[in-house]
Amino acid sequence: MQITKITTVNKKAFESFLPKNDSLIIQPQIRIGVTDGKGNAVGALCAVTDQFYTEIVSIYVLPDKRRQGYGRAMFDTLTGLIKDSRSETLTAEFLDDGSNSYFFRTMGFEMFESKIQYSFSLKEFLRSPLYKRFIKGKNIKEATLISDLDLIGRKKVSLETGNLSYDPEWSTVYSKNGKYLSFLLASRYDKDICIVWMENLEQNNVNLMYNISGLFHQTVRTFGEDADITYRMTFNDDKLVANMTALIGGKYHLHKDGRLLTAVR
Repeated sequence: MQITKITTVNKKAFESFLPKNDSLIIQPQIRIGVTDGKGNAVGALCAVTDQFYTEIVSIYVLPDKRRQGYGRAMFDTLTGLIKDSRSETLTAEFLDDGSNSYFFRTMGFEMFESKIQYSFSLKEFLRSPLYKRFIKGKNIKEATLISDLDLIGRKKVSLETGNLSYDPEWSTVYSKNGKYLSFLLASRYDKDICIVWMENLEQNNVNLMYNISGLFHQTVRTFGEDADITYRMTFNDDKLVANMTALIGGKYHLHKDGRLLTAVR
């Protein structure tokens, strides 16, 4: 096992383990990689830090390499790097699936309940009131994929959205007259598309329809309408959850997966 700092020189080996938007995160980053005895990359950790706190944005180890000390080695390296800084609080957020909470508890974190994760499938979306009323057969405006923006545009989005981890190829922004009005940030993990944040600066739900339409069409372009795709989303805004519940179809389509935990040390 070998721990290494991820730089532009060796980033390609660890790229699949890192957030897709890590190059756009504004705050200083700490990126740590780990390789096995054969020199193969098996995991990576990405954190953002400032003078007050450090947040673990992502930590990933290949499934067949877990429970072998790779995650702990990266975590110990991180704590060593920030030990002499003024950053006193270390945080992370994750879905409580048992293995995640076990890892963070063994690392000395205290757990706090946070947001609830919901999900719905692509097939359920195609049967939903949202699709039938606002998207199917309609010439609806479509928000722009963040990956299609120029560098200035992508950095402008980062200024608005902070340090959230997302994939620009699966995230959309709606603008009018050069002003960004609404955002939908998401990441794709195989056949799961995780919506991590939605924001409407005008408090106008119509704008978000454009964002959702953009994400839907990106899904269909990539996989087709018959694909076995699941959308997952987490929000702590009860009003937005209520709106999405009504649009997706309530108890028939929107499922509660579980609660996210915030870990603090």
